[in-house]
Amino acid sequence: MFTKYPHAGFAKTRLIPRLGAEGAAQVSRALSERCVSMARSYVGGDPNRAMRIYYTGRTTENEMKRWLSEAVYKQQCKGDLGERMVNALKQSFDDGAQRVVIVGTDIPALDDVVLGDAFDALKANDVDVVGGPAEDGGYYLIGMKRLHADLFRDVVWSTESVFETTRLRVRENGLKMKELGVLRDVDMPEDVEYLQTFMEVPPDLGSE
Repeated sequence: MFTKYPHAGFAKTRLIPRLGAEGAAQVSRALSERCVSMARSYVGGDPNRAMRIYYTGRTTENEMKRWLSEAVYKQQCKGDLGERMVNALKQSFDDGAQRVVIVGTDIPALDDVVLGDAFDALKANDVDVVGGPAEDGGYYLIGMKRLHADLFRDVVWSTESVFETTRLRVRENGLKMKELGVLRDVDMPEDVEYLQTFMEVPPDLGSE
């Protein structure tokens, strides 16, 4: 799981015009907490499942633990998003994981059923990669059974071409990807109404 410590003014910055810096940070905090709770529900007491939280955002492991309680925490490495995901995947496979799925925390509809579907897809012999496309053209989830670093090459992150580029990389590498259902992330001011169907949202503070 990739997340960012919710410092006001540095978290969910594109929501600030609508919610203000503090409100945007509150949304970031709530979305991360929701996602962590979901992942913990999926892991349960199964010794073959594990959750790692890769964090960024001018914070420390102890501060993350005080916020999200005990878990395996890893600081995200330097580099663009692709480089950071490659590093997280490599660490997990080097530590013995057989299947690894990375999720972001800003998809309120992401639940343990979707997460289970992703891991189940990777059990099939003819599936190399699983991807969850987001409405905005990115993806909310990517998983694999071994590291395919080339899938993250020359991707223009945070654009509507991200998932299509990933499809292209999959084909170029002779791989097969199972695509999950399209879900919507929360990143822009117009996403606030959608988010309200899942949780309480701070009042509009941007006009203050």
